[in-house]
Amino acid sequence: MGSSAVPEVAVFPMLMFVLACTGAAAEPAPSRGDDLNAETLAGSGGTSGDARAATSPMVTLAPDPLPTGDFVAISLGAAGGCTLDVAGALGCFPLGSLSGPPAPGVKLPPGPFAHVWGDASAGCASTDAGKAVCWGGAEAMEAAIGGRAVKEFSLDYSGQGCAVLADEQLVCVGRMAPAPVARARDVETTSGACVATATGVQCWAYRDHAIAGDFTDVGVAGFGTCAVSSEGLRCEGYARPLPPTDGWTEIEGGFDHFCGRRHGLVACFGPPESEGVRVPADARAYAVASGMTCWVAADGSLGCAGGGFHPGLPVGGVRDVTVTEEGGCALLANGDIHCFGERSGLGGDLFGSAAGAAGAAAGGGPFVSMSADKHVGCGLDAAGAPRCWGPLAVPPGVTFRQLDVGLGYACGVRTDGTLQCFDNADDAYTSEVAAPPAGTFTTVQSAVTWSCALAPDGRVSCWGKKDYSDFRYELQPPPDDTFTSISAGYNHHCGIVRDGTIRCWGRDRFGETVPPAGAFLQVDAGECKTCALDLGGVIRCWGREDAPGRIPAGAFVRVAVEKYNDEGTPGMVCGVRSDGTLACGWF
Repeated sequence: MGSSAVPEVAVFPMLMFVLACTGAAAEPAPSRGDDLNAETLAGSGGTSGDARAATSPMVTLAPDPLPTGDFVAISLGAAGGCTLDVAGALGCFPLGSLSGPPAPGVKLPPGPFAHVWGDASAGCASTDAGKAVCWGGAEAMEAAIGGRAVKEFSLDYSGQGCAVLADEQLVCVGRMAPAPVARARDVETTSGACVATATGVQCWAYRDHAIAGDFTDVGVAGFGTCAVSSEGLRCEGYARPLPPTDGWTEIEGGFDHFCGRRHGLVACFGPPESEGVRVPADARAYAVASGMTCWVAADGSLGCAGGGFHPGLPVGGVRDVTVTEEGGCALLANGDIHCFGERSGLGGDLFGSAAGAAGAAAGGGPFVSMSADKHVGCGLDAAGAPRCWGPLAVPPGVTFRQLDVGLGYACGVRTDGTLQCFDNADDAYTSEVAAPPAGTFTTVQSAVTWSCALAPDGRVSCWGKKDYSDFRYELQPPPDDTFTSISAGYNHHCGIVRDGTIRCWGRDRFGETVPPAGAFLQVDAGECKTCALDLGGVIRCWGREDAPGRIPAGAFVRVAVEKYNDEGTPGMVCGVRSDGTLACGWF
């Protein structure tokens, strides 16, 4: 499935059928390993948690806009986060990927402050001298400390929790009270409660881990507890392999991963499903909550990953982009394919001059076209040879002018203009969709159960299955128009008619096949949404609208809309500008 302006390849695995616009569960992304910042954990010589950052700068796409400024501290809570800038001014912001609305009528204290915990609904901040102020649901914490100097707060998502005072006294409120020890060096209460003391780690409130030793810092994540001492990092209840244990000075846990400082650099580790959480090793500050981590980068800007954030968008040098399900891939100017996003399962430079082991094994790059879906994708090199990863049985020795792949099968225009389709040899489902008509064509676009091809005279031919399972994805004949280009979505097609207008056909539930009036340069059909570029390069979208006003603004030369997205969730929309920069937003 691909957009229409440039020949493109798109691949969809026949693994779990995602029902169109129904919110069916998505399969988890595969892992490349257990360490989130593997390069940092291997030693202290690096300055980045991702070695690719040196050659492929990346930015993070967030479901809500992150504040801009020069920050020194960040915290996370149930309804978002809070920041401190270089002047110590406090500010809080929402995050759509964290649940719970902010408390109404909460007024933030003026500062300046040196430390912050929580969010706009329940939080605390303190000065370097330890004078603390709390707001919202955490006001009981301020009452409990009674004006005494504070070293550390730890708040759960309701604003309850504990405080370690400057003299190491431990004060707890709500479900964390009473405190099990009189004195503590560190406390964490976000998933159960644990304290680090001179004699060991002690846990309570739904957690019973105990670790003997002289500890200075403790972190809690999921079923594991980790603590830091002069002898290194020790963990209890954490079943996965540990990173190198030397050199740690602090540790903080979320739902499924830990982050901390080792030899002065930020490093994170956790299970494979948290692979998307990568934090710059030279970050000024970081905060962990649930499956998400946010940080203050070395330049004072904010970034987040995991839990609805999409790491790895390339900053520049982009020629083409495809967006599939909460992620996608970009074709770079040097012919590399770079994939990004929470569910792409790929991440980083796959093929081309920056190829990793998988790309080298596939003999890939540089490429002139590409597309991808989740953990599979393909590219065509300059000779028209396909190089793919995923469950497709690519025919040997065949070259294509253009190639596009639907759900478990691919169809391409060969160099003589005829069509050839191929599929996963182990999947009988694709037999009908993989049988193209005779004749010569310029472009082919493949959807879920049917494909369409564009002939040199602008006429469109379609073929495939008439329905799938109990859900009627009906094959509809194309309109009797002449087109200059076509695009396949989840189960509908759209094309640019020769007068510049758009015609769509196929399944329509939310108006995704009803384009606006006017002339357009390019169209890309998604699942329940369609987007196009008008004559000024402005992105215009129609269909189910879940994020009004969040479409990238400005002029673009390419647009791509998410091919699969769950019902009631915004779909990702990305555009490539003429200078090669990539901008993404939501619709």
